[in-house]
Amino acid sequence: MITSPARPRLAAFSTKSSGPDPANHGQYCVELVKQHDFDAYLCGLLVPRSSRRAYFALRAFNVETALIKDVARGNTLPGQMRMQWWREVISAIYQGKSPAHPVARALCEAVQAHNLTRRWLDRLLEAREGDLGNIQPTRMEELEDYAENTASSLLYLTLEALHVRHPTADHAASHVGRATGIATVLRATKFHAAHQSLYVPLEIQREFKVNVNDILRGPESPEAAQALSDMFFEVATQAHLHMEHAREMLASPPPSSSGPLSRNTITALLPAVRTTMYLKALQKNGFNALDQDLLPRSHLEFQLRLWWANWRGKI
Repeated sequence: MITSPARPRLAAFSTKSSGPDPANHGQYCVELVKQHDFDAYLCGLLVPRSSRRAYFALRAFNVETALIKDVARGNTLPGQMRMQWWREVISAIYQGKSPAHPVARALCEAVQAHNLTRRWLDRLLEAREGDLGNIQPTRMEELEDYAENTASSLLYLTLEALHVRHPTADHAASHVGRATGIATVLRATKFHAAHQSLYVPLEIQREFKVNVNDILRGPESPEAAQALSDMFFEVATQAHLHMEHAREMLASPPPSSSGPLSRNTITALLPAVRTTMYLKALQKNGFNALDQDLLPRSHLEFQLRLWWANWRGKI
C-alpha cells in the first residue's frame, strides 16, 4: 500500500516555495524547465526540497535533448554532433568530472548526490538521437519502445532522485511513461505533421486509411473525419491501458523484499495527472486529436489536480 501522505499545502505551488538558489546553474535548470515544459515545472514544485535540485536537473537535461531535433530540423548532422557532445558529457560525469555547462553541472551534482543509474540517461539520449531521422514507427510496439526509452527512463531517474528503489514503483513508472509518451505524441500530432514527422504507427494509419493531408489540413469529408477519430482512438486506448496497469500495481503491490512503497512514489509519477486529463478530454471530444481546444488554456485545474493526487497518494 501507499504509505499515508503528508499533506502538502497549496502554497507549495508558489515559485517562492523553493527559496533562492545559491548556485546559478540550479536556477538555470528551473527557468529552462519553466519555459519549455511548464507541466514538469509544476510537478517539480511538489518534489521534496532535498530532491528538487536533482529533479530540475533531470528535467532540464530532458528539455535540452528534446530541443536538439527542433534546432537541427532538416539537417541531422548538427543534431548528431550535439548528441555526441552530450554523450561525452555523460561519460565525463560518471568519471567524476563536471563540464562547464549549467545543465551538465547540475546533472553532475544530481548523479553524485543520488547515485543515479547511467543506463537510463544513455537510453534516453539514444532514443533522442534515433529520433533525428524522422522515421515513422511501423508498429505500436515501436512507439511504446520510444516512450519507454524516453518518458519511462526519465521517471526511473526521478524515482532514484526521490530515494525510491522498489520493483513495483519501477514497473508502475514503465506503464506511466509509456502512457505519457503516447499521449504526448497524440497531443503534438498536428505540430509534428507540419514538420514532416508522424509518430502514429504506420500500420495503424494504413488500417484506418488515413491520409497525411487530412492531418495537416483537416479532414475533407465525414468519412475522413471518422477514420481519423478511429485511428486516434486506437492509439489512445494503448495509453489508457498502460495508465490502468500502473494504477492497479500501485493500489495492490505484490509482496516485495523492498518493503512498502514510499510516499515519494506518487510524487515521482505525477506526470500521470496530465496524461489522464488529456485522455479524458480526448474521449469527451470524440477522439479528435487535431482539436486545438484540447491543449491547456489555463494551468489552474492542473495545479489543483496535482496537489490533490499528491495529497491523497493516488495518480
